[in-house]
Amino acid sequence: MRVVPHWDRKGKGGLLTAHKGMNSEQVEQKIRQILFGKAITDISDQSGYEQIFIIRSLTGKEDALVLYAHQKALQEGRKNGLITQAELKREFKQRGLWTDREEAELESYKQEISRLKNALPDFKFQKAKWHQINNRLKRVQEDLANLEKIRRELFMPALEYRAQEIKFRKIAFFCLETIDENSFWTSQSFDDWEDFIFVNNVVDAYARVFMVNEPTIREIVRSGQWRFRWLGTKNGADLFGKPACEWSDAQNALIYWSLYYDMVFDDPDCPHELINDDDHLDRWMRRQRKERELRKDVYKGRKSKAKDRNKFAHGTEEIFVFTDRGDKEAIAEIQGMNDPATRARLRTERKVLEEKGKVREWDLRKSLYLGAKD
Repeated sequence: MRVVPHWDRKGKGGLLTAHKGMNSEQVEQKIRQILFGKAITDISDQSGYEQIFIIRSLTGKEDALVLYAHQKALQEGRKNGLITQAELKREFKQRGLWTDREEAELESYKQEISRLKNALPDFKFQKAKWHQINNRLKRVQEDLANLEKIRRELFMPALEYRAQEIKFRKIAFFCLETIDENSFWTSQSFDDWEDFIFVNNVVDAYARVFMVNEPTIREIVRSGQWRFRWLGTKNGADLFGKPACEWSDAQNALIYWSLYYDMVFDDPDCPHELINDDDHLDRWMRRQRKERELRKDVYKGRKSKAKDRNKFAHGTEEIFVFTDRGDKEAIAEIQGMNDPATRARLRTERKVLEEKGKVREWDLRKSLYLGAKD
């Protein structure tokens, strides 16, 4: 792959801002929590009194019981005639509280967020445009969050929300242990428990520890603390001490993204400068897949699919990246994306241009296609 800096005369561009993630201690703590499936935490009751507890991930059987309780709540709710989201939606539409316009607005926000996220990597080397898009992205995300909050509050009485509440209560029952690693509740004591604030705090603690979002999981997987463990075993059963059917969602995510980054690091054109940039790295991975498919098509003789591609010899693709004129830092980073052979060829071409001042592209690059020499 060949990446060529291309100046944008209209704007002042720039680099992506650094991701402010966890520090080394926080990464290690999160790894241990996911590996062992347990975390020690303080949980307060309705009076504000805090006690030390253990929150643990659920077993495969417990996950199945949580799913069963959720599905049963839905079935019984329908049988008993509880109002559903669809029924509430029709009522709200008639009253003008929540209409197709709000639903369309929700979908529009989601589509714009996706579009803006995909656009950000294209302006990595154009500061003004990148910040403009990023600021717009934050505003749209905030608008989406506000609209979703209104929707949640309106549809709270719906059957689906009640079933979700039963699901979370079941998670709280299973996940909470005393500091001596004994179950905090019995079935009877849980049924009789009246401190709903405490139960909500247990669910919040479980979500905080074990419901890990994708950016956090990817940051963990990239860390040295995780890589040495992964490279030392590459076996989830050894890492987690249990078969795959018992892995938690966070543990499954660790394995998935570890395999993903293995593919990146094992690629001969591994873009080390993009490893910490999730959006740009995903874009690179998609492009690599397309290039592999293209090479496969060419190999099979279906060259027509590639006739409009601007290709160099040996399947190398020329990609233009816009940046600001005179931004030496950005130009150096872009040039660093090329492999050593391409950088050497660019130096040779630049030398020819400096010597001759003006030259036809064919004369400059004919040796690349024909093996000819000046």
